[in-house]
Amino acid sequence: MKLFDRFILALYSLILIVVSIIVMAVSLEVFPYQTVERVVSSIYEYREVQLTYLIVSFIILLMSLRFFVYGYKRQKPAPSIVQQGELGDVRISLDTIESIALKASRRVNGIRDIKTKVEPTDHGTTIHVKATVDGQTPIPQLSDELQKHVKHDVQEIAGIHVEKVTVMISDVNKNQIARARVE
Repeated sequence: MKLFDRFILALYSLILIVVSIIVMAVSLEVFPYQTVERVVSSIYEYREVQLTYLIVSFIILLMSLRFFVYGYKRQKPAPSIVQQGELGDVRISLDTIESIALKASRRVNGIRDIKTKVEPTDHGTTIHVKATVDGQTPIPQLSDELQKHVKHDVQEIAGIHVEKVTVMISDVNKNQIARARVE
């Protein structure tokens, strides 16, 4: 739910709470009959009061319609890759594939921080890896090992063909550089 919808829902709930309290108070005769009669008759007598009630009622109606439509709106399924199995389709979400790639990446020594993105293609899957390295292991060796681990694990665990694994080394871990200078 978006922030705007949450705000509208909170406002809507507050209005319903106030209206419920007023209706309960009138039902329990907390307000004298004359007070209730004066409020109701003021709606019919004064044009400004009519307009105010009309505007507030219209806003509440719009909020009700928004939540009614929102309640029946279909949620889009999470992006996934469909595999044909013997007994039917198997859907593996892109988040699952990203998690497998992250887990494989963490096993590579020299990698400090990692982010992955999975992109389905016509011929398989492309996995983009963005990594921060320790600055002590040669980057070509790290990236080669990273690509092999990610491709192997995703293909073995998910059973999805990995077309390619792209690696972007975005930074060198600053803490490792600082320690090297101190020594």
